[in-house]
Order: sequence, then structure tokens, then C-alpha cells
Amino acid sequence: MALKKVCADIDDSFAGCHRHLLKDLLAIFSEADSRGRQSLGYCLSTIADHVPAAERRTIQEFFLTSKYIGIRKRGYKSISADTDMAQDLVQKAWDRFADPECAWVIVKAFPIEFLVLHRAELATAFSEGWQFARLYLRIAESEPNLLDELRNIDEISYCYVLAKLDRKLPLKEAVKIVDKNLGDERFGLLVWSLGRLRMWEALQHVESQLPAMQEKRLADMRAKYGI
Repeated sequence: MALKKVCADIDDSFAGCHRHLLKDLLAIFSEADSRGRQSLGYCLSTIADHVPAAERRTIQEFFLTSKYIGIRKRGYKSISADTDMAQDLVQKAWDRFADPECAWVIVKAFPIEFLVLHRAELATAFSEGWQFARLYLRIAESEPNLLDELRNIDEISYCYVLAKLDRKLPLKEAVKIVDKNLGDERFGLLVWSLGRLRMWEALQHVESQLPAMQEKRLADMRAKYGI
């Protein structure tokens, strides 16, 4: 309740007392225990949404230089909401910590030239296909020839990106990808991508493989549960 009142007051007018409060919160952070850090982090991230840009940058820099990943995550969330992102703070955090959350901020907001240059390091921070897809979707805006790299990383994401870009996929290659990924939990995304690409023959091949897919899933369940 007190935090809500402070934020409402800041919205009316950011005064000297608010500046002193922010300074005090930052100062006591280093002495706080784990629970205290969580509370202070919540207060600071909430206040960051209401203070002027300069003070918000101070909070974001404090977050992004923290040795605690939970606090850095608050910084990534705050800074990614800014229309005028402090890219230098993000890049310093990336160089120091290489957090997956930092990589995601970079993929969404940094210039394509940076993504092209640092794509290998950024890719190592990701574990989900949709993250690779977003990275290479942006890269393909200026370097479409690099999409072959995505195919080697994740074939389903590769097909998705091709579909989003309305690029061609040879039927023979599509069939191979279908056969190699029958058991993938994202197989539906692959089917969607083939449909978006209007690859009807490839979809017919998918249909012909449905019995094999069902058998494989049943076999996997039997193996998992000892049936």
C-alpha cells in the first residue's frame, strides 16, 4: 500500500524526497539477505516504472550489474519495456554474464548487424526453437543466406522461418525433415509451416506417416511407464 502511494506521488511530481528514497533503497541492498533482496528488487522495479528516465537508467544499471540472476532478470524486464533502450547497458551485461534473458533482449531490439556478427554466441544462450526462429527471422532481413545455419540447429524452426518469409522449400528436403522429426512435440508447427508454404504433397506424406507416428508414441509411452 505504501509503495503504491509512493508511486502515485512520483507520478504527480518527482521530488527530492523521492530521490533520497531511491538512493537509500539502492544503498541498503548490499546488506540485505535473500528475502530482503527480493523485496527491495520488487520495490525498485515498481518504482522504475514511475521515475524520470535518468533515475530509471540508474535502477536498470544497478540491476544489470548485480551478481544475482534474479535481480538481473528484473533489469532485463525493465529495460526491454523502454522505447529508448540503453543498449550499452545491455551489451555490458551480455559481455559479463551472457544470460539467456539478456540474449533475448538483444534479439528483439538490437540492430541486425549486431545479431549477424554475434549470432553464434547468442544461439548458445537459447534452448527453445522459437528463440532460434526469432533470431534468424531478424537476421534473414539482411542476410537470408545464413538461414542454412538454422537448418543445422533446428529443422522445425527452419521450416517455420521459411514459411514466415514465404521462401521455397524443396519437396525432397521437406519429406526428409518430416521423417526425421515425427516424434518431436512441435510436429504440429512443422505441419503448419508446410501448409503455409502450400506444400500439399509434403502434407500428403505427413498423412501417410500418421500410423507410424502413433506407433512410435505408444512405444515411447510403454518404455517410459514400463507397460
